[in-house]
Amino acid sequence: MLVDFYRAALIKAEEHLLSKGYVLNVCNKDDPDYPLKETKEWRVVWFLDRVLGSRDVQILIALPITFPDEFPQIFLSNRSFDSLSPIPHLDLRKFLCTFDPIDSAPNPDKPGEIVESFIEKGFKIIDDGIAKRNLPDYNEEFLAYWDVECNGKLSMLFSPQIERNEFVFLPFTSIKNGYWGVIAERIEDIKNWCDALKISIDGLNVANILFLPLDSFGNPPYPATNAQLHKRLKEYSPHSLKDLIQYFRGRTDPYYVLFSVPTPAGHVLGFWYHYGVSKKNIAAGFPRGNIPAEHLLSKHPDRKLIKRVVDRVDRQRLFTRGGCGVPLFENVIASVIGCGSIGSTLAYSLVRSGLKAIDLIDPEDLTSANIARHFCGLSDIGKNKAQVLREKFRLSYPYLQCKAYDKDILLILSEDVSVLNKYTLNIVAIGKLAVEKRLNLLVQNKAITSSFLFVWVEPLLIAGHALFVNPSKPGCLECILEADYKVKYRVVEEASKFFKREAGCQTTYIPYPSLEIDRFVNSITRFIMPILKGDLTDSTLLTWIGDIDSFRKKGEAVSTYWASDSSYTEHAMNLSYQQLCETCSSKVSA
Repeated sequence: MLVDFYRAALIKAEEHLLSKGYVLNVCNKDDPDYPLKETKEWRVVWFLDRVLGSRDVQILIALPITFPDEFPQIFLSNRSFDSLSPIPHLDLRKFLCTFDPIDSAPNPDKPGEIVESFIEKGFKIIDDGIAKRNLPDYNEEFLAYWDVECNGKLSMLFSPQIERNEFVFLPFTSIKNGYWGVIAERIEDIKNWCDALKISIDGLNVANILFLPLDSFGNPPYPATNAQLHKRLKEYSPHSLKDLIQYFRGRTDPYYVLFSVPTPAGHVLGFWYHYGVSKKNIAAGFPRGNIPAEHLLSKHPDRKLIKRVVDRVDRQRLFTRGGCGVPLFENVIASVIGCGSIGSTLAYSLVRSGLKAIDLIDPEDLTSANIARHFCGLSDIGKNKAQVLREKFRLSYPYLQCKAYDKDILLILSEDVSVLNKYTLNIVAIGKLAVEKRLNLLVQNKAITSSFLFVWVEPLLIAGHALFVNPSKPGCLECILEADYKVKYRVVEEASKFFKREAGCQTTYIPYPSLEIDRFVNSITRFIMPILKGDLTDSTLLTWIGDIDSFRKKGEAVSTYWASDSSYTEHAMNLSYQQLCETCSSKVSA
């Protein structure tokens, strides 16, 4: 059925174009002009000719197998490409960019009109290029042109300030994980990145790399040799040429250069390097590998530049692509104490939200009982929860500063009670009231001076709670506990009724579904954001209500405090306005 639809669309498109007077000549697969593009198969490719100004221009319009659900694409014939290139929006594969498939969508009911619009848009772009009306478009699309001139890419772990500088670079002798090397501010960052990707750096040497902010690099094609580079920099960025020559002096080849070019979307990056000359080309008695820059650029003009794409995997770039803009929390570091199902999912949510630094603390190993609702899975059984979580984070967030401690938090504090003071926020998700009370007491006694967030859930995740405790404000864990240590603001009246055991009292657990974990964690994450920004400073209890309506329909008892509440709601309670424990009351009176 779908195949018939696509065939019918082709017939309609051809009939429409012929009725409009277009002359369509089929380009066969064995024709030298037949366009080749990765992952694309064409149902038909047509030649079209037109005189633009005084030039005979020939384009090819290629219709994908799935046209009209996919856009047609425009290419230039070899003859027209050779006579017209370079012009804006035309790359070295002879592909002419017309409409952005992310920005536009074809109307499948009008296949002929679709093809006609592409043809006319293509000829207009070419006509503008011939008349030089669209030259500024080069600047906007620098990376599109630079990328097709490069062979391979590098990974870059940070976002540089736009000023001349020098960084560290580890070139690979062969491609690894799709990269030919990695650029960073510190050698330690390179080692951590390679370690996370299990890339061996034995026998590899870290080199120095110059960062050169260019005023402009002109229009494509971009320099391919020393002579072309010298001429281009002299014309468009003369001060950069001086910086380059100064950098070369006293150094040995190869000479590595990272550069930036300003575009309307911000500065973009590229890379080239110069390599040494062979012995037979040595002139003026210079030893190999120590040839002055002026000599290298002027006396060896045909020496090829090696060009690479720079793939930024730094935090700023990744979060800008994620729609978050420049991430916040530059000076924030959090700890997550307890990396079980709630703690692991919450830690992941915080990292995705832009945290730059987070430490993980948990003495336990992952077991098969955990994996159905844990962030980690079957392949991680038997590994420490904190350690394996850190490894997973490092694979997706190479910029993340993360340490893992496979030790009980109370043992850590026994050695140094002030160790948690360096954190902006300590998140406790261990489900052990005795430990939580001890941590709370250390805060109230001012042995620990940083803020805490105690997180726990109720059976079936009918509700979950997050208690923010600011040591300098009234309100703490004791304030919300009754004499029997039940939480005053609990939702499920008799939680113990739902506790499960597999093999005795040492295997007791609270059942709750994985889907509700995600909802609860999303709520907590949004609660945490103003805390980390400093906008929320009062000690506050957040209560998230799950599917309480279904719970009631089953005849289960709900606390009178929440008797009229509905499913999937949130409630924030400022503890300074509630009944306080003795310690917090003294803060108010003081």
